[in-house]
Amino acid sequence: MTEIEKRLFEKNGKQREGYEQLVERKLRRKYSPGQELSVLRKRDTDPEAFAEYYAYAEQCKADAKKEVYGEEEAE
Repeated sequence: MTEIEKRLFEKNGKQREGYEQLVERKLRRKYSPGQELSVLRKRDTDPEAFAEYYAYAEQCKADAKKEVYGEEEAE
């Protein structure tokens, strides 16, 4: 691996870490860890709550990706 490749890899790793932290912060604006686990556990018994959570989580990911990477679409 060249020195340039090493630096790019390090930068991407830091960006990925920043992206993950930003997604987490955005999710916590609406859902505490306990609330999130509750919704996930009730996925089959309360599909409407899960659908709302999932849509919110995907929006958090898209927003974070745009902020960190300057891209429009989430992974």
